Amino acid sequence: MRARASLALIVLVCALASAAYASGGPGAVYSEFVSTGKVSCSHSRVDLEAVLHSGTLNQYGDPLTLARLKLAVRKLLASGCSQQQSAASERVANGGNESFLAGRGLVLILLVAAVALGGWLTKRALSGRS
Repeated sequence: MRARASLALIVLVCALASAAYASGGPGAVYSEFVSTGKVSCSHSRVDLEAVLHSGTLNQYGDPLTLARLKLAVRKLLASGCSQQQSAASERVANGGNESFLAGRGLVLILLVAAVALGGWLTKRALSGRS
């Protein structure tokens, strides 16, 4: 019973970590384009540029939709949005590495915590059997 509880807890922590890491990125841009047919200025410049080079989108995305998406992203990157968006994308570009590293750090910390907790629960369950 304890082993199942520890396994469920580890799966839950990993799911939360992947959900925290997966918010945004080229997948969000693709999803918005599929549902609305447009690319809005709410995405960061880094996410828009990632759409153009994403291997996952190239492999799993619909080729026709992906071609239209890349054209829309190129037009948006070339023309830019309002000055407010360009200032926001400049802030993202300046702090992009920090947020990227913070996201990776969060995932790493949650993964280490999940493994440590799983090890502790396993050790506790095995020591109770002896």
